[in-house]
Order: sequence, then structure tokens, then C-alpha cells
Amino acid sequence: MKKIKVILLIIVVSGLLHINLFASENGGQVEYKLGENISLRGSFGTHDWYFYVEEPWQVTNSQLNLNYIGTQLLTSPKSTLTLSLNGETFYSIGLNSLKEQNLTLSLPVNQIKAGYNKISIKAYVRLTEDHHTDAVNPASWVKLFKDSNIKLEYTEPKQNNLDVFPYPFIQTQSKAITQIVIPEAYTKNELEAALRMTSYLGSYTDESELINIQAKSTLQQVKNAIIIGNEQYIKQLYPDLAFNLGNKGLIFLEQIGPYSRLIICADNEDILDTAFQILSDDQIRDQIDKPYYIIPEELTLKNDLKTEQKINFTLKELGYDSIYMMGQHRNQTSIFINLPSETILQKGAKLVIHTRYSKNLNFEHSLVTLYINGEALASSKLDINKADGDTIELSIPPDIKMNKGSQVTIAFDLELDINAAVTREEDTPWVLIENSSYFYLPRGSIKEYSFDVFPYPFVQEGKMQDIGVIVPDKLNAEDLILLGRLFEKIGTYTQQYEGNISIMNDSIPIEEVEDKHLIVYGTPVNNQFIQNIKEQSFLQFSENAQYFLPNEEVHLLPEYSRNLILCEMKPSTVNSRYGMLSMIAPEEQVFKEILGQRVSIPNLKGQVLIMDERGEGRLYRPILEEHSEKVIVNDKVQNGRNGQSQQVIGIFIGSIILLSIFLIGFLSYKKYK
Repeated sequence: MKKIKVILLIIVVSGLLHINLFASENGGQVEYKLGENISLRGSFGTHDWYFYVEEPWQVTNSQLNLNYIGTQLLTSPKSTLTLSLNGETFYSIGLNSLKEQNLTLSLPVNQIKAGYNKISIKAYVRLTEDHHTDAVNPASWVKLFKDSNIKLEYTEPKQNNLDVFPYPFIQTQSKAITQIVIPEAYTKNELEAALRMTSYLGSYTDESELINIQAKSTLQQVKNAIIIGNEQYIKQLYPDLAFNLGNKGLIFLEQIGPYSRLIICADNEDILDTAFQILSDDQIRDQIDKPYYIIPEELTLKNDLKTEQKINFTLKELGYDSIYMMGQHRNQTSIFINLPSETILQKGAKLVIHTRYSKNLNFEHSLVTLYINGEALASSKLDINKADGDTIELSIPPDIKMNKGSQVTIAFDLELDINAAVTREEDTPWVLIENSSYFYLPRGSIKEYSFDVFPYPFVQEGKMQDIGVIVPDKLNAEDLILLGRLFEKIGTYTQQYEGNISIMNDSIPIEEVEDKHLIVYGTPVNNQFIQNIKEQSFLQFSENAQYFLPNEEVHLLPEYSRNLILCEMKPSTVNSRYGMLSMIAPEEQVFKEILGQRVSIPNLKGQVLIMDERGEGRLYRPILEEHSEKVIVNDKVQNGRNGQSQQVIGIFIGSIILLSIFLIGFLSYKKYK
């Protein structure tokens, strides 16, 4: 076997730690596909294509492969295609009317930056000698094909520091699986730490199921992984390591070729908790400009930052620059906004657009329209008197559902007079949306235990709550993966980790779970706690607990129902002020079989989800007292009506008091008179 040349770096920290850091020059290649066919219409058609470059990358080579076809009526060489990168033009080519064309060329590496980059593709289409005819001719088009791609080659520093975390485990363009590795004989604290880490990484994965929790005794087949364990376990995995942490902890980022491993080593719960706080806090993590950190025993981090509910969101705060669009007819851009899952909008919600636009429009037919998740909500005409600086307010109705990943589309219809024509690029209609534009979103919360608002109640207003996870004493590999995927989805809505995750077995005293939201997992055989809740379940077990019994809403055969998983959201059977998610099945093997299937659930709604071994799910909203509670809580700050109502009530009561005083005075005056 060919030996890999490595650089050996010995770190000695206060005489406590001696670690070999194996580092080599890392590099790789990434490909970005256009993903959909794009049509550029009119004399001047344009499309902006964005791609993302990770912070540590040094791009060494880049290539654009653009597949396109122009209208068969093109006049060559007057028709052209021009490319620019991040606003700087770098290539132009003549268009012709042949069949599909392929353009392959290098992108200017020195113009590529960390973060989002923009390639603008502009087509100038000429069909005849008549500019006016070409501008309105529907045959003026160029199509870009979805298999077009950008390829980048890059290198990374020999050793990344902790301040880049969660990179390289989470990357914008990568769908690689990250393992969270714990000992086979893991402790309760180690599994809790793994679930917390899974939820944190889940906030970056967009529910893509990219995190797997695994219990391992060796590093065999461990590639990209976060390893959590005590000192004895880490020494078992790395026999060559020589260190003695004592009551301290260690966070260490190891890189070997293309693979990365983050080691979190601690012998007690407090140090594990501190390690998680360090890694999940951007401000603290950014202060660590080295690949390791020794956690002092006495280190205490405050996690009590008070944050008021935010109701104004500017485009800049959402990560968007000012948006420039150009072209006749429909121009649109999409913005994604994340709100808590339990959000319900209040009256007065709106989008305020600060904009400028060209003056050569037909203002009777030019307008802007707001869409949320594909539904048109409001429109407003453009005004020639405000073209140099307009503020447009578009109302958002209270019945619109907005939560994580809501897509907001702003569409401008830029129409010219019938007799007008775009004969020069500078005549092309345009619009600018300034990044000071903002959403005003006063809102309340739906206090309901259902999948409609999941992961509420486990996450509320972006804050993780205290969660008790009641599981069998022994979890197999499939159980760990399923629990990890559940917490990965919980993490998609989590911004602050104030609550604790507590692993509990089925013999836990009832009083210890009264003040927690509960997740109950397993079968009646391996988790005795299920015996306490089965009477309140949507489906009852058979007498021998080998299958589910049918009821008025669900008709079941015994041989089919023994292979079902019943997931149910409802108030906790221990304390109805808290919520509970139960995931129960008659047989352990059902959990294993469901992992191998693609679960088919179009819209997760209702209180009950029944899944079979093929991954097919059915949703129910039973009419039961414990499921029917739906309370909307409005915040005084977020809902102007509350303050107004209280003010009106105060005025009313004050008026009654003043009237009473007046009447008493008047009657007394008459009496004595």
C-alpha cells in the first residue's frame, strides 16, 4: 500500500495533552447543476444563477458547462450571449440557430468569493432588422438546459480550526452522511449529548436525514464523524494518544485526507454540556482559532440570553442583498423566511417594499404581486411619480400559514406601451428591491398538540424545551438512527437550546416526568411505560399486545396491524399542561423495517400517524377530548389589537368611574339644595 505522507504536529497544553494531529493538503471538487430549464425571453433576456463556496475553500480551478439553444429565427452575428460573474463581465459569444449548443469555458477564479456567487447570463436576440418587431415577437427566446453545470476544484487549509464548525460536517452543497459515534456501552449522558448534537446539526440540514447516531467500538468505516465519549473510550479508539484530562474536557477536530472527525471527550455531564454550548454558540466558537480546545473544569457559560420576539425582518437580516431585476413582462424573485412551527399571523401583517423602477413603463398595466407558498395575496400598481423611490405595502392575511421555509415570491409585471420597443439594453424595464425592505409579522402561537405545528411543544418560539425521552433499556442500531432522525427534525426549528434532553427508562417515577414534554418510544414488551399510556391511545393493543385492534375509524386485519407504527401527538398523560409524542409498535422489527423504506406522507397533519412496514402513512384527526384543545395565545408586543383592546377597555372603565362620580356629586347637590 502506498504510504500517505503526513505532517506530524505535536501539541502540548499545560503538560496535560499530547496529541498527534495528522494533517495533509485537502482538496476536492464540487458540481452545481442549473436544475431546471430556463427561458430567456425578449430582445434582452437575463437569468441569474447562484452557487455557494464554503468559507475555508481556496478555489483553484472553475469550469462552466452551459447547454443552450436559441430560436431558429436568430439573426447572426447580431444576436449574442454575454456572461458576468459577481457583476463583472468576462465572456461574450455570438448566437446561432443551430441545434443545442454546449459552451465550456473557465470562470475567472479571482472573482469567486466565499459565500454566494452570481453568474448572470444575458441574451441579446435579433430576428430582423426591425428593433420594434423583435422586442415584442414571442419567437425571441433562448433556452438554457437544466443539465448545465458549474464545476469547482478547491483546496483547504491543512488543518481547519474549530471556528469553522459545523463545517465540514455540514456543507451547503453536500448531502454526505455525518455519523455521531458513541460507545457501545454508552451512558445516559453520552446519548443525551448525541441527541443534542443531532438537533443542532439538524438546523442546517433542512430535514434531509443526513445525521446518523451509531454505537461503535472501533473506527472501522468511520469517515465524517463526531465522536462523543469518555477518556477511556477515546483512548480505545486512538491507542496512540497519550493524555490525562482529569476533570477537564477536550474538543478536537481531526482531519485525515478528505475525512474529518470531531472528538468530544469528557467524563462528566457538566463538561459534556459545556462542550455543546461552546460548539453551538457562534460568538464563543469564533474565538477558538485552533483545532482543539481544553475545557477547564471551572468554566461556566451563561445560556440565559433574553430575546424578545422579533416581528420585523429586513431582507438584509434574512441574508439577502438588494435585488435587481431587468426585462419586459414578468420578473420575480423568491425569498425564504423561517418562523416557529406554531406561528399564527395576526391582523396587520405585511411586506413593505422599498423600491425604484424605470419610468418607461405603461403604468396602467405595470404592477407588483405578492405570493406566499404559491398563493397570490396582494397586488399594487406602480406609479410614475414614485419611480425614483417608492414604498409599497402589501398586506398578508392572518389565515396564511407561515413557518420554516415559507417561500415568498415578489413578482413585478413591467409592461411597456404598445408602441414602445426595447431597442437598447438601457431601455429595458428594470426594478430594484432595496434590502431595507422588510416583513412586519405580528403573530401569536397555536397551543395545539398535533403534527400540524410539530415540533411544538418540544420547540417553542425557536427555543428547545425540557424533553424527557422514555426508551427501552437497550436500544439497537435502528433505534438510535430513528431517534436521531426525530431530533434532526426537531432541530430544524431550534435556535436556542435552553431546555435539557433527559434519557429515561421505563421504570422512571411518574413525578420525575411531570414537568417535561415526553417522547415515548418502543413496544409494550421492551418499554413498560407504554402500559401507562396504552389506555389513552388511538389504537388499543390486543390482549397479548401482538397487534393493534381496529376501531370505528380504522379497520384492521391482525396480520397487517402487527406491522404498524402508531405515532400520536397529544397532551401528556402524566401532566396535561405538557405535550407527548408516542411512537409505539407491537413488534421491535417494525422500526427496523421502516428504515429501509421511503416514507410517503404528503402533508403531515392531524394528531395520529399510522405507518406500515412499506413506509405508507395515514393521518387522522380523531374527535377526542384530549386532542381537541386548540388555544391561540397572542403576545402584547406582537399583536397591536391586544394593546388597543386593553386601551379601549381602560377608557370604558374610566368613563364609568367618572360618570359615577358625577352622578353621586349631582345627587348630593340636589339633596342638600
